[in-house]
Amino acid sequence: MQTRLLLPVLLLVLVGCGDDTASSQATTSSSSREILSPCQLLTPADVQGTFSNSVEVMADEPETCVYNSKGNVTDIAPFSMLTITLMPNANAAEAQETMRMSLKMQDFMGGVINDAMKTTNQQSQRTLSGIGDEAYLHVGNLDLLSNTQLIFRKGRVVMTLGAVALKGDPEVSKLENLARVAADKL
Repeated sequence: MQTRLLLPVLLLVLVGCGDDTASSQATTSSSSREILSPCQLLTPADVQGTFSNSVEVMADEPETCVYNSKGNVTDIAPFSMLTITLMPNANAAEAQETMRMSLKMQDFMGGVINDAMKTTNQQSQRTLSGIGDEAYLHVGNLDLLSNTQLIFRKGRVVMTLGAVALKGDPEVSKLENLARVAADKL
């Protein structure tokens, strides 16, 4: 029971971590247009339509959005929780550094989970094309956690989509489709 809560708690802790000063500087830097919030980039209708689950908003903040499945998680509709984090930066070079650090953080968190679970969660990482300027997908192999992370950069913005309880490639491709929807709106 406690291990089922480990990943969602870690995701929420990570959402709260960060440098507020850098974040506010990036947000206030000049740009040609205002960046939408994550819940505007991926609406409940987008998430619900993609995963065929009823969803509710657990958090709607300027840089974080969390959706939770309503009802039972099943093999037909395994989506449980989706955390979307938006990281605006002052420019594309800063966004590339943010992307690099985010990928390092994913690797570090994988190690923390391995230690806590006393097992190896070998994550496969693959590069994705057609999503922003660069995109990567991490898929965990522990069925208990079923954690999938997709991170992409478009211009000066980095976005992560973290889904708990996705099962198999068809579900992962749904996450990729959501990332394309968000990237098109940026």
